[in-house]
Amino acid sequence: MRSLLITFLVSSVIFFGYYLFFNPMKLQLLYQSWDGPAIVVVARSFYDHGLITKANTVGLPDAYFANFLPLYPVFIKLFSFMGYWRSSLFTTQVFTLLFIVAMYKLFKMVYPMVKLNWIAIPLIFFPARWFAITHIGSSEPLFLLLIVLFLIFLIKKKYFYSAIFLSLAQITRHAAIWFFVGLGAYLLFMWITKKITLVKSLKTYLPYLLVPLSLAALYLFFYVRYHDLSFLSAFSQKASYFQLIPFRIFSLPTAGVWTESLVFNYLMYLGGVLILFKEKRYLFAFLFLFNFLPLIFLVQEDLSRIALSGLPLLYLAYYRVVTNKTFQLALIILIPAIYLFSFHFLNYNISP
Repeated sequence: MRSLLITFLVSSVIFFGYYLFFNPMKLQLLYQSWDGPAIVVVARSFYDHGLITKANTVGLPDAYFANFLPLYPVFIKLFSFMGYWRSSLFTTQVFTLLFIVAMYKLFKMVYPMVKLNWIAIPLIFFPARWFAITHIGSSEPLFLLLIVLFLIFLIKKKYFYSAIFLSLAQITRHAAIWFFVGLGAYLLFMWITKKITLVKSLKTYLPYLLVPLSLAALYLFFYVRYHDLSFLSAFSQKASYFQLIPFRIFSLPTAGVWTESLVFNYLMYLGGVLILFKEKRYLFAFLFLFNFLPLIFLVQEDLSRIALSGLPLLYLAYYRVVTNKTFQLALIILIPAIYLFSFHFLNYNISP
């Protein structure tokens, strides 16, 4: 655990040190990296029209801010005494570290005989897109922390606490609903294969009805804050990225330029799903499957970031790889490349 903390702190000092000492914009460039500025607007206004008008530094329509769900902005607000922008970086780093610690605990529960020497290296740096967003204002670290806690308490069969964490994840990012669906599919499979009774399946699933209820409460909150249903236009815009034809993303005019790497993403995630099914880890397999399926219908350039919602399951599937010393050595050698990718990407991915 000590090596985990030291590795994380050193990686962060190097990252932020580069911007403080070698980039003319310093941390301002990180403050302006998407989706940080929009999330800060939410933290300042909490969807109030008058406050959005004053805080809207990115020129987005009021309704669009409903895409940034409220739990993460709550924490930015909580630590806003240090300044909203600093708070956005601070909270992201804190939740990233807590996620890594929680993943360590989850690994110890699922694979108690596996040696976890230097597991922090993969968890911090891989995938590279993950490393980049953990150093800007982003809701993914909090979301993934909550997902790991959901899994930990689910394994412990403390279903109410597990459902609470999944409900909190639901008001952090919409992707939590796929875990709800995946869990339902898993319990249905267990009932069909007669591994559990229908009554047991329903009793297990009952606490998780808090998830759609939290989503309904969230939409009611948006209705109260916006005074109408205008916030639905933001969701419909996001929904338009989903097409009925799978892999439609490769038909975009620029597909030949930037989507080749997505083939690797599909292979990596689908491979993880199939590995979990082969190893008969059906709970993780169904959760991962229903995180993967939406991706093949998604037509969005930043698919690699959206796919991160399944990151804990990806690690559980490839545990033999990520705990292998040879893989970790290769990753250490490639750490400079991950830094360079992150610097370049964040220099490009900035708001007005």
